[in-house]
Amino acid sequence: MSRAALLLAVLAGAGAGQEDALRLRFAGEEAGRETFRVESLPGGGRRLTGRSEIAVGGERLTIDYVLLAGPTGSPWFSGYEVETRFESKERTVRLEAFFAEGVLRIASGEESESVEGWPGRGLVLDANAVGPFALLLEAYDDELGGAQNLPVLVPQLGGGMKVTLERRGAAGDLVRWFLAAPGHGATLWSDAEGHLVGYENPSARLSAWREDTSPPRVSVPGGEAVVLRAPGGREISGDLHSGPRPARDAPGVLLLSDAGRDDRRGNPVGTDFRWDHLEQLAESLAAVGAVVLSFDDPEGRGAMSDRVADARTALEFLDRETTGPLAVVGHGEGGLVAVELARARPGPAAIALLSTPARPFAEILLEREVAALAARGATERDLEQYRAGRRTALERIAA
Repeated sequence: MSRAALLLAVLAGAGAGQEDALRLRFAGEEAGRETFRVESLPGGGRRLTGRSEIAVGGERLTIDYVLLAGPTGSPWFSGYEVETRFESKERTVRLEAFFAEGVLRIASGEESESVEGWPGRGLVLDANAVGPFALLLEAYDDELGGAQNLPVLVPQLGGGMKVTLERRGAAGDLVRWFLAAPGHGATLWSDAEGHLVGYENPSARLSAWREDTSPPRVSVPGGEAVVLRAPGGREISGDLHSGPRPARDAPGVLLLSDAGRDDRRGNPVGTDFRWDHLEQLAESLAAVGAVVLSFDDPEGRGAMSDRVADARTALEFLDRETTGPLAVVGHGEGGLVAVELARARPGPAAIALLSTPARPFAEILLEREVAALAARGATERDLEQYRAGRRTALERIAA
Protein backbone atom coordinates (compact mmCIF):
# COMPACT_ATOMS: atom_id res chain seq x y z
CA MET A 1 0.00 0.00 0.00
CA SER A 2 1.33 3.45 -0.90
CA ARG A 3 1.32 6.41 1.46
CA ALA A 4 -1.48 7.98 -0.57
CA ALA A 5 -3.58 4.82 -0.19
CA LEU A 6 -2.88 4.78 3.54
CA LEU A 7 -4.15 8.35 3.87
CA LEU A 8 -7.32 7.56 1.89
CA ALA A 9 -8.00 4.53 4.08
CA VAL A 10 -7.60 6.61 7.21
CA LEU A 11 -10.04 9.19 5.91
CA ALA A 12 -12.56 6.59 4.73
CA GLY A 13 -15.67 5.84 6.74
CA ALA A 14 -15.46 2.98 9.24
CA GLY A 15 -17.76 0.92 11.37
CA ALA A 16 -17.88 2.04 14.99
CA GLY A 17 -15.56 0.19 17.33
CA GLN A 18 -15.35 0.15 21.11
CA GLU A 19 -12.73 2.44 22.60
CA ASP A 20 -10.37 0.95 25.17
CA ALA A 21 -8.61 3.15 27.73
CA LEU A 22 -5.37 2.13 29.45
CA ARG A 23 -3.71 3.56 32.55
CA LEU A 24 0.03 3.99 31.98
CA ARG A 25 2.63 3.65 34.73
CA PHE A 26 6.35 4.25 34.45
CA ALA A 27 8.76 3.05 37.16
CA GLY A 28 5.76 2.32 39.40
CA GLU A 29 4.29 5.85 39.12
CA GLU A 30 1.22 7.07 37.23
CA ALA A 31 2.46 8.40 33.89
CA GLY A 32 -0.51 8.95 31.61
CA ARG A 33 -3.26 7.39 29.55
CA GLU A 34 -3.65 5.65 26.19
CA THR A 35 -6.86 5.13 24.23
CA PHE A 36 -7.36 3.03 21.13
CA ARG A 37 -10.13 1.49 19.06
CA VAL A 38 -10.38 -1.06 16.24
CA GLU A 39 -12.89 -0.25 13.50
CA SER A 40 -14.06 -2.12 10.40
CA LEU A 41 -13.33 -0.50 7.03
CA PRO A 42 -15.70 -0.63 4.01
CA GLY A 43 -13.18 -2.70 2.02
CA GLY A 44 -13.14 -5.50 4.58
CA GLY A 45 -10.03 -4.53 6.50
CA ARG A 46 -9.69 -2.85 9.87
CA ARG A 47 -8.20 0.33 11.22
CA LEU A 48 -6.65 0.63 14.68
CA THR A 49 -6.29 4.22 15.86
CA GLY A 50 -4.85 5.35 19.16
CA ARG A 51 -3.44 8.17 21.23
CA SER A 52 -0.98 7.92 24.12
CA GLU A 53 -0.33 10.86 26.45
CA ILE A 54 2.55 10.23 28.83
CA ALA A 55 4.82 12.26 31.11
CA VAL A 56 8.25 10.78 31.81
CA GLY A 57 11.32 12.45 33.30
CA GLY A 58 9.92 15.96 32.97
CA GLU A 59 9.01 15.44 29.31
CA ARG A 60 5.42 15.24 28.05
CA LEU A 61 4.78 13.21 24.92
CA THR A 62 1.67 12.83 22.80
CA ILE A 63 1.70 9.87 20.41
CA ASP A 64 -0.96 9.40 17.71
CA TYR A 65 -0.95 6.28 15.57
CA VAL A 66 -2.97 4.59 12.82
CA LEU A 67 -2.55 0.94 11.84
CA LEU A 68 -4.28 -0.73 8.90
CA ALA A 69 -4.80 -4.49 9.07
CA GLY A 70 -6.84 -7.27 7.52
CA PRO A 71 -10.32 -8.36 8.63
CA THR A 72 -10.98 -10.26 11.85
CA GLY A 73 -8.76 -13.33 11.94
CA SER A 74 -6.16 -11.69 9.71
CA PRO A 75 -4.24 -9.18 11.85
CA TRP A 76 -1.38 -8.66 9.35
CA PHE A 77 -0.73 -4.98 8.75
CA SER A 78 -0.77 -3.14 5.43
CA GLY A 79 0.20 0.34 6.60
CA TYR A 80 1.23 2.21 9.74
CA GLU A 81 1.74 5.85 10.68
CA VAL A 82 2.83 7.30 14.03
CA GLU A 83 3.37 10.91 15.11
CA THR A 84 5.22 11.73 18.35
CA ARG A 85 5.14 15.26 19.75
CA PHE A 86 7.63 16.38 22.41
CA GLU A 87 6.03 19.26 24.30
CA SER A 88 9.14 20.82 25.91
CA LYS A 89 11.22 20.64 22.73
CA GLU A 90 8.32 21.71 20.49
CA ARG A 91 9.38 18.94 18.14
CA THR A 92 7.34 16.43 16.16
CA VAL A 93 8.62 13.13 14.75
CA ARG A 94 6.63 11.23 12.09
CA LEU A 95 7.22 7.67 10.95
CA GLU A 96 5.38 5.69 8.29
CA ALA A 97 5.58 2.07 7.22
CA PHE A 98 3.99 1.23 3.88
CA PHE A 99 4.22 -1.11 0.91
CA ALA A 100 5.47 0.33 -2.37
CA GLU A 101 5.76 -1.95 -5.42
CA GLY A 102 5.81 -5.01 -3.20
CA VAL A 103 8.56 -3.68 -0.92
CA LEU A 104 8.05 -2.64 2.71
CA ARG A 105 9.48 0.81 3.38
CA ILE A 106 9.87 3.01 6.45
CA ALA A 107 9.74 6.76 5.90
CA SER A 108 10.48 9.80 8.06
CA GLY A 109 9.92 13.10 6.32
CA GLU A 110 11.35 12.89 2.81
CA GLU A 111 13.70 10.03 3.70
CA SER A 112 12.69 6.37 3.29
CA GLU A 113 14.43 3.01 3.31
CA SER A 114 13.40 -0.53 2.51
CA VAL A 115 13.17 -3.30 5.12
CA GLU A 116 15.41 -6.16 4.06
CA GLY A 117 14.21 -9.73 4.50
CA TRP A 118 10.59 -8.87 5.31
CA PRO A 119 8.54 -12.10 4.93
CA GLY A 120 5.60 -10.40 3.20
CA ARG A 121 3.18 -10.36 6.12
CA GLY A 122 3.59 -9.49 9.76
CA LEU A 123 2.55 -7.30 12.64
CA VAL A 124 3.58 -3.89 13.95
CA LEU A 125 4.87 -3.35 17.48
CA ASP A 126 5.49 0.27 18.36
CA ALA A 127 8.16 1.07 20.96
CA ASN A 128 5.92 3.86 22.33
CA ALA A 129 2.37 2.46 22.04
CA VAL A 130 0.46 -0.45 23.59
CA GLY A 131 -2.60 -0.64 21.31
CA PRO A 132 -0.90 -2.63 18.50
CA PHE A 133 -0.37 -5.51 20.95
CA ALA A 134 -4.13 -6.14 20.70
CA LEU A 135 -3.63 -7.46 17.15
CA LEU A 136 -0.58 -9.46 18.22
CA LEU A 137 -2.77 -11.62 20.47
CA GLU A 138 -5.12 -12.22 17.56
CA ALA A 139 -2.25 -13.71 15.53
CA TYR A 140 -1.84 -16.58 18.02
CA ASP A 141 -3.03 -19.95 16.66
CA ASP A 142 -5.04 -21.63 19.44
CA GLU A 143 -5.13 -24.99 17.65
CA LEU A 144 -1.35 -25.06 17.27
CA GLY A 145 -0.70 -23.92 20.87
CA GLY A 146 2.72 -23.72 22.52
CA ALA A 147 5.30 -21.04 21.80
CA GLN A 148 4.77 -19.45 18.37
CA ASN A 149 7.15 -17.27 16.35
CA LEU A 150 5.65 -14.16 14.78
CA PRO A 151 7.27 -11.63 12.39
CA VAL A 152 6.96 -8.04 13.60
CA LEU A 153 8.06 -4.63 12.39
CA VAL A 154 9.34 -2.06 14.90
CA PRO A 155 9.39 1.23 12.95
CA GLN A 156 11.59 3.05 15.49
CA LEU A 157 14.28 0.38 15.03
CA GLY A 158 14.08 0.60 11.26
CA GLY A 159 13.49 -3.10 10.70
CA GLY A 160 11.79 -6.33 11.58
CA MET A 161 12.40 -9.21 13.96
CA LYS A 162 10.80 -12.40 15.17
CA VAL A 163 9.13 -12.54 18.56
CA THR A 164 7.80 -15.55 20.44
CA LEU A 165 4.32 -15.52 21.97
CA GLU A 166 3.19 -18.17 24.45
CA ARG A 167 0.16 -18.61 26.67
CA ARG A 168 1.22 -18.87 30.34
CA GLY A 169 -1.91 -19.93 32.20
CA ALA A 170 -4.54 -17.75 33.84
CA ALA A 171 -5.29 -15.72 36.95
CA GLY A 172 -9.00 -15.57 37.67
CA ASP A 173 -10.81 -14.54 34.47
CA LEU A 174 -7.64 -13.21 32.81
CA VAL A 175 -5.33 -15.10 30.46
CA ARG A 176 -1.61 -14.54 30.84
CA TRP A 177 0.81 -14.40 27.88
CA PHE A 178 4.56 -14.06 27.62
CA LEU A 179 6.17 -12.25 24.70
CA ALA A 180 9.90 -12.87 24.14
CA ALA A 181 11.83 -10.51 21.88
CA PRO A 182 15.59 -10.15 21.33
CA GLY A 183 17.01 -8.67 24.52
CA HIS A 184 13.80 -8.37 26.53
CA GLY A 185 10.32 -9.72 27.17
CA ALA A 186 6.86 -8.59 28.25
CA THR A 187 3.78 -10.05 29.90
CA LEU A 188 0.39 -9.49 28.26
CA TRP A 189 -3.06 -10.09 29.76
CA SER A 190 -6.32 -10.67 27.91
CA ASP A 191 -9.92 -11.18 29.01
CA ALA A 192 -12.09 -14.20 28.20
CA GLU A 193 -12.91 -12.74 24.75
CA GLY A 194 -9.23 -12.34 23.89
CA HIS A 195 -9.15 -8.53 24.25
CA LEU A 196 -5.96 -6.93 25.55
CA VAL A 197 -6.41 -5.63 29.11
CA GLY A 198 -2.86 -5.45 30.50
CA TYR A 199 0.76 -5.03 29.44
CA GLU A 200 3.93 -5.21 31.58
CA ASN A 201 7.45 -4.59 30.29
CA PRO A 202 9.99 -4.60 33.17
CA SER A 203 12.99 -3.72 31.00
CA ALA A 204 11.19 -0.56 29.79
CA ARG A 205 9.75 0.00 33.31
CA LEU A 206 6.36 0.46 31.67
CA SER A 207 2.98 -1.08 32.46
CA ALA A 208 -0.51 -0.43 31.12
CA TRP A 209 -3.87 -1.68 32.37
CA ARG A 210 -7.38 -1.16 31.07
CA GLU A 211 -9.15 1.33 33.32
CA ASP A 212 -11.87 -1.16 34.33
CA THR A 213 -9.36 -3.94 35.16
CA SER A 214 -7.08 -4.37 38.18
CA PRO A 215 -3.78 -6.28 37.95
CA PRO A 216 -4.39 -9.80 39.27
CA ARG A 217 -2.60 -11.23 42.26
CA VAL A 218 -0.72 -14.22 40.88
CA SER A 219 -0.76 -17.05 43.42
CA VAL A 220 2.20 -19.27 44.16
CA PRO A 221 0.95 -22.86 43.98
CA GLY A 222 2.70 -25.25 46.33
CA GLY A 223 5.04 -22.67 47.89
CA GLU A 224 5.51 -22.90 51.67
CA ALA A 225 6.53 -19.62 53.29
CA VAL A 226 9.74 -19.88 55.34
CA VAL A 227 11.79 -17.43 57.39
CA LEU A 228 15.57 -17.83 57.70
CA ARG A 229 17.99 -16.18 60.13
CA ALA A 230 20.97 -14.52 58.47
CA PRO A 231 24.19 -13.63 60.33
CA GLY A 232 23.44 -10.84 62.79
CA GLY A 233 19.84 -12.01 63.26
CA ARG A 234 18.38 -10.42 60.14
CA GLU A 235 15.36 -12.28 58.76
CA ILE A 236 15.23 -13.62 55.20
CA SER A 237 11.78 -14.54 53.86
CA GLY A 238 11.30 -17.06 51.10
CA ASP A 239 9.29 -19.93 49.63
CA LEU A 240 10.08 -23.63 49.75
CA HIS A 241 8.64 -25.56 46.80
CA SER A 242 8.29 -29.33 46.65
CA GLY A 243 6.01 -32.03 45.31
CA PRO A 244 3.25 -33.62 47.43
CA ARG A 245 5.61 -36.33 48.78
CA PRO A 246 9.23 -35.29 48.29
CA ALA A 247 11.82 -38.01 48.88
CA ARG A 248 14.11 -37.51 51.86
CA ASP A 249 17.08 -37.60 49.50
CA ALA A 250 15.47 -35.35 46.86
CA PRO A 251 17.87 -32.94 45.18
CA GLY A 252 17.78 -29.42 46.62
CA VAL A 253 17.91 -26.36 44.38
CA LEU A 254 18.54 -22.78 45.50
CA LEU A 255 17.37 -20.03 43.12
CA LEU A 256 19.16 -16.66 43.18
CA SER A 257 17.76 -13.51 41.55
CA ASP A 258 19.55 -10.87 39.49
CA ALA A 259 20.88 -7.58 40.87
CA GLY A 260 18.47 -5.10 42.43
CA ARG A 261 15.53 -5.25 44.80
CA ASP A 262 13.79 -8.48 43.74
CA ASP A 263 11.25 -10.69 45.48
CA ARG A 264 11.33 -14.49 45.72
CA ARG A 265 9.52 -14.81 42.38
CA GLY A 266 12.15 -12.74 40.56
CA ASN A 267 10.01 -9.58 40.31
CA PRO A 268 11.34 -6.06 41.00
CA VAL A 269 10.09 -4.80 44.38
CA GLY A 270 8.00 -1.64 44.49
CA THR A 271 6.72 -1.86 40.90
CA ASP A 272 3.72 -3.33 39.09
CA PHE A 273 5.90 -5.72 37.09
CA ARG A 274 5.65 -9.48 37.45
CA TRP A 275 8.11 -11.67 35.59
CA ASP A 276 7.53 -14.62 37.97
CA HIS A 277 10.37 -16.49 36.22
CA LEU A 278 11.83 -17.82 39.47
CA GLU A 279 8.38 -18.98 40.58
CA GLN A 280 7.84 -20.79 37.28
CA LEU A 281 11.27 -22.39 37.46
CA ALA A 282 10.68 -23.45 41.07
CA GLU A 283 7.36 -25.09 40.23
CA SER A 284 8.84 -26.89 37.22
CA LEU A 285 11.72 -28.28 39.28
CA ALA A 286 9.42 -29.26 42.14
CA ALA A 287 7.19 -31.12 39.68
CA VAL A 288 10.07 -33.47 38.82
CA GLY A 289 10.98 -34.18 42.44
CA ALA A 290 13.29 -31.37 43.59
CA VAL A 291 13.02 -29.30 46.76
CA VAL A 292 13.45 -25.67 45.69
CA LEU A 293 14.11 -22.54 47.74
CA SER A 294 13.94 -18.90 46.62
CA PHE A 295 14.00 -15.82 48.83
CA ASP A 296 13.34 -12.07 48.86
CA ASP A 297 16.01 -9.42 48.44
CA PRO A 298 13.85 -6.36 49.17
CA GLU A 299 16.78 -4.12 50.09
CA GLY A 300 18.82 -4.89 46.96
CA ARG A 301 21.90 -5.67 49.05
CA GLY A 302 24.63 -4.28 46.81
CA ALA A 303 27.80 -5.69 48.35
CA MET A 304 28.69 -9.08 46.88
CA SER A 305 29.82 -10.30 50.32
CA ASP A 306 26.33 -9.58 51.71
CA ARG A 307 24.62 -11.44 48.86
CA VAL A 308 26.95 -14.41 49.29
CA ALA A 309 26.29 -14.48 53.05
CA ASP A 310 22.52 -14.51 52.50
CA ALA A 311 22.82 -17.23 49.86
CA ARG A 312 25.02 -19.35 52.13
CA THR A 313 22.38 -19.08 54.89
CA ALA A 314 19.72 -20.24 52.41
CA LEU A 315 21.89 -23.11 51.17
CA GLU A 316 22.49 -24.32 54.74
CA PHE A 317 18.74 -24.24 55.36
CA LEU A 318 18.14 -26.28 52.21
CA ASP A 319 20.79 -28.77 53.31
CA ARG A 320 18.75 -29.42 56.46
CA GLU A 321 15.59 -30.00 54.42
CA THR A 322 17.01 -32.81 52.25
CA THR A 323 19.89 -35.25 52.28
CA GLY A 324 20.16 -35.15 48.49
CA PRO A 325 22.73 -33.23 46.43
CA LEU A 326 22.44 -29.45 46.33
CA ALA A 327 22.50 -27.21 43.27
CA VAL A 328 22.42 -23.42 42.88
CA VAL A 329 20.78 -21.66 39.93
CA GLY A 330 21.72 -18.00 39.57
CA HIS A 331 20.15 -15.44 37.23
CA GLY A 332 22.38 -12.55 36.15
CA GLU A 333 24.30 -11.32 39.19
CA GLY A 334 22.83 -14.26 41.09
CA GLY A 335 25.07 -16.43 38.90
CA LEU A 336 28.13 -14.61 40.26
CA VAL A 337 26.91 -15.42 43.77
CA ALA A 338 26.53 -19.07 42.72
CA VAL A 339 30.16 -19.09 41.54
CA GLU A 340 31.29 -17.76 44.93
CA LEU A 341 29.32 -20.49 46.72
CA ALA A 342 30.92 -23.11 44.46
CA ARG A 343 34.38 -21.98 45.53
CA ALA A 344 33.65 -22.86 49.15
CA ARG A 345 34.27 -26.32 50.60
CA PRO A 346 31.94 -27.99 50.97
CA GLY A 347 30.04 -26.30 48.16
CA PRO A 348 27.03 -27.21 46.01
CA ALA A 349 27.25 -30.29 43.79
CA ALA A 350 26.32 -28.21 40.74
CA ILE A 351 25.62 -24.66 39.66
CA ALA A 352 23.69 -23.29 36.66
CA LEU A 353 24.19 -19.75 35.35
CA LEU A 354 21.38 -17.93 33.53
CA SER A 355 22.45 -14.80 31.60
CA THR A 356 25.55 -14.41 33.77
CA PRO A 357 28.79 -12.90 32.42
CA ALA A 358 31.28 -15.62 31.52
CA ARG A 359 34.25 -13.40 32.35
CA PRO A 360 34.88 -10.61 34.89
CA PHE A 361 33.42 -7.35 33.67
CA ALA A 362 36.69 -5.49 34.33
CA GLU A 363 38.49 -7.90 32.02
CA ILE A 364 35.95 -7.39 29.24
CA LEU A 365 36.10 -3.60 29.63
CA LEU A 366 39.92 -3.57 29.51
CA GLU A 367 39.88 -5.70 26.37
CA ARG A 368 37.55 -3.26 24.63
CA GLU A 369 39.61 -0.23 25.69
CA VAL A 370 42.81 -1.81 24.39
CA ALA A 371 41.13 -2.67 21.08
CA ALA A 372 39.94 0.95 20.71
CA LEU A 373 43.45 2.28 21.38
CA ALA A 374 44.96 -0.17 18.91
CA ALA A 375 42.50 0.99 16.25
CA ARG A 376 43.77 4.54 16.78
CA GLY A 377 47.35 3.48 16.10
CA ALA A 378 48.74 2.79 19.60
CA THR A 379 51.93 0.70 19.62
CA GLU A 380 52.19 -2.63 21.44
CA ARG A 381 54.43 -0.96 24.02
CA ASP A 382 51.80 1.73 24.64
CA LEU A 383 49.12 -0.94 24.99
CA GLU A 384 51.13 -2.96 27.48
CA GLN A 385 51.75 0.12 29.60
CA TYR A 386 48.04 0.90 29.51
CA ARG A 387 47.15 -2.67 30.55
CA ALA A 388 49.57 -2.55 33.46
CA GLY A 389 48.25 0.81 34.66
CA ARG A 390 44.62 -0.27 34.51
CA ARG A 391 45.29 -3.55 36.33
CA THR A 392 47.11 -1.70 39.10
CA ALA A 393 44.20 0.72 39.48
CA LEU A 394 41.65 -2.12 39.60
CA GLU A 395 43.68 -4.00 42.20
CA ARG A 396 43.74 -0.91 44.41
CA ILE A 397 39.98 -0.49 44.03
CA ALA A 398 39.38 -4.16 44.89
CA ALA A 399 41.60 -3.87 47.97
